[in-house]
Amino acid sequence: MTKLNQEEFKFALLISSVHGMQHFFLRLLPPLIPIIAIQTGLPLWKLGLLITSQYAGSAIGQAPAGIISDKYDRRLFLPLGLAVAGIGYSLLLFTPLFGESYISILGEPFPIKFIFMAFALFVNGIGMSVVHPTGYPIISRNVRTEVKGKFYGMWGSASKLGDATGPAILGLFFLFFVWTDILLLLGLIGIIYAAILYIGLGNYDTSPLSSSLPKNISKNPTVSGSFPPRKEYLYPLLAVFIFFTIYSFVATGVMAFLPEFIIREYSYTLTIGSLLITPESTASFYLAALLFIGGLAQLLTGELVDRYDARKVIAIFVTFSVFFITLFSILSLNPLLLFLILGAMGVSFWGISPARDSLLSTITPPEREGRTFGYLWTGIFIFSAFAPIVIGYIGDDLGLRVGFGILSLITLFSLIPILFLFSRFSDISPK
Repeated sequence: MTKLNQEEFKFALLISSVHGMQHFFLRLLPPLIPIIAIQTGLPLWKLGLLITSQYAGSAIGQAPAGIISDKYDRRLFLPLGLAVAGIGYSLLLFTPLFGESYISILGEPFPIKFIFMAFALFVNGIGMSVVHPTGYPIISRNVRTEVKGKFYGMWGSASKLGDATGPAILGLFFLFFVWTDILLLLGLIGIIYAAILYIGLGNYDTSPLSSSLPKNISKNPTVSGSFPPRKEYLYPLLAVFIFFTIYSFVATGVMAFLPEFIIREYSYTLTIGSLLITPESTASFYLAALLFIGGLAQLLTGELVDRYDARKVIAIFVTFSVFFITLFSILSLNPLLLFLILGAMGVSFWGISPARDSLLSTITPPEREGRTFGYLWTGIFIFSAFAPIVIGYIGDDLGLRVGFGILSLITLFSLIPILFLFSRFSDISPK
């Protein structure tokens, strides 16, 4: 088993922190919603549109960020994006300046300050959109092929650490600072981290492939910009895109309604000393455990990807996902079994990420890697946004058990594009 040397481990920590910071910023908004609700008096459905605005910025920014990443030095572009993400939160400080004026959109009154908040969070989403299209190519430029899976494992694991750290840090800030100071602090965190990242990336190759190739190599048809062979790039890329879209739809649906499912079906209440732990708290604990275990699993999957065919690793994990979601949807579980089943779901959902990323990197020519990841994540953000609506509608009519059962069936369908990668229409060379 090939291990990371000291310099590779330092780089892994640096580049993984980028993914962690992106998810740190991404998970700050839901805990801020109650504060914004108090300050604005807006109904919850309009506050939900603020989250949509943030995701829209991330979706719209992905593809342009990928194109820029393939043309210009990523050392400046990546830190700049994270600084902008922090500044987006700081812009919320200016919300009170817009007073109580309203404008009408499709007959619905919207406060101008709400429009400004949506703009600020859109800016935050644009800033975060640079992470995937720049992070993956930087990894490819600086990492040996035989240890790339380990890097993807640390990269994915950092995202789940960021998911957990964001709300935790915000909860700590709530104890010591007023909300205006918190927004300023978030902006400063983004700017300071961006400066540290810019300095740290100076030790590594962050240039796009085309800018570092000798002129006589430009005759290569792939490098010159013409399309790579379809069986080596287009068909496999479409298959991975379809798989990733289906799988992300399921993961988003599970994340959206898992706490509600646990509260409705189990309503666990615990007493520790004089402390009463409500069903809402226990549901949040189970969700946190799902994410944490999923993050740890990616470190293991990174090792598997370095040793086995990523396509086979994905197929096995998808099969496990179908099995455990089905169990979750049909069985009544005691607290321990519920924890174990959710842990297994976390492993199968997010443990798959290093194999997915490694497969996509294998398919993609290096000079197209930034835009490829950008296109992929644009589609993912768009299609995943519909999952809570669809599963929520099913849950209202037929119950969440049926909703999760349908998610299990949808997960099974995601195997089809992976099996396509083994067919004669796909010509890829996995490690």
